[in-house]
Amino acid sequence: MYDLGLKIKTIRQKRGITQKELALRINKSISTISSYETNAQLPPLDVIADIALTLNVSLDYLAGIEKTNTFSTKHLTAEESEL
Repeated sequence: MYDLGLKIKTIRQKRGITQKELALRINKSISTISSYETNAQLPPLDVIADIALTLNVSLDYLAGIEKTNTFSTKHLTAEESEL
């Protein structure tokens, strides 16, 4: 069975982002982030999209559809994107 909460937590920790920082970035409470990560509450699709954008992963990766971790190049220069 797929564990969305664990995926969010794992990526967040790999990025060095605390629950508090993620909560601030997506305008949610720390307890809400905790409930997502423990699967006590399923985030709505718009919140999942916000989490994916904040953590720089695709929705497919976050949902477990895409197996390779991709990063958004949206905020990179052309030179950085080419690298």
